[in-house]
Amino acid sequence: MSSQKTLKLSVLVVTAFLLASLRGGIASADTYNVNAVVPYEPPTQAATITSPDAGTNDIFYDAQQTIAGTCQVQNPRTVVSIWKNQTVLGSAECVDGGFSIPVILHLGENNLIARTANANGIYGPDSVRIKLHFKQPITATPLPSGVSQPTTVQDHTAAINEGGITGLSLTTEAPYEVLPVSKQASIRVVVGGGQQPYTLQLKWGDGSTESHTIEQAGTYEFTHTYIVHKTYSVYVAVKDVLGAYTEYLYAVISGQKTPAATTNGGSTSMTTGSSGPWRFVGIIWYYWILIVFVVVFLLSSYFLGYRRGREKSEIEAEQKALAAKKKKRKPKKK
Repeated sequence: MSSQKTLKLSVLVVTAFLLASLRGGIASADTYNVNAVVPYEPPTQAATITSPDAGTNDIFYDAQQTIAGTCQVQNPRTVVSIWKNQTVLGSAECVDGGFSIPVILHLGENNLIARTANANGIYGPDSVRIKLHFKQPITATPLPSGVSQPTTVQDHTAAINEGGITGLSLTTEAPYEVLPVSKQASIRVVVGGGQQPYTLQLKWGDGSTESHTIEQAGTYEFTHTYIVHKTYSVYVAVKDVLGAYTEYLYAVISGQKTPAATTNGGSTSMTTGSSGPWRFVGIIWYYWILIVFVVVFLLSSYFLGYRRGREKSEIEAEQKALAAKKKKRKPKKK
């Protein structure tokens, strides 16, 4: 076989093998897309509201109160939402077995429960119901016309109390959202009460903020694309034309398991890592051994063909030199 034929055959063999190896290595890489929906374990334990302690002090003179307590630890983390009848007052992720959610009370009696749900939207049992009585505060001052958000604790409390008195309301259609693979979150905000028009501000939890003027009460949808796929706390605030103020906490959860977890469960269209054989750029180590072997074969074939070609050239040059000498020594005819 000539050196050129050997080289061509070697190139053909290594190209076919590399393509097959890369295809197999990439198909078995650590990172892959899971398109199937596998349900997570539903919550089995009800959240417990530990603050405020409605059993000893159920009368409040400030509209905003923080509902805190304990919740079931799962992986991925669950989300806790606070409800008054069929209205959600806020939501937050269950972190290390606890939650803390600021909510706005309405004048009169507020019967509240905490609900725990997983990333698939499956709810566990409700918490024990608590009763909080919100009475009209002694002082309630609206925000000045040129101020969209309070800057001090006193102004914040007074403006929210004014919103509680005038019935300014702010909620969402869904209690929370699971962040999709596209990392684009959507929130449908419901604004009502108070005096139109409104100024609405959104803090998406990643440093991004936006402001909108709303002419009338109703439902409005806002979208935001995150850079990193994780859980975010979204703050929504509304001020009416008279300076009444209210705000709302909304959870956008990742729905992904933490790497150290070993609990059973699934995922919804997410990127998942798994342990396995050592890989480099997505190719398993034993594929690399074969690739190195083929590369060595290619190089050895090339140098072998080059050496044989050079030897053949030297032999042909020697033969030509001998032929020239014989021709030169041939006697002339008389």
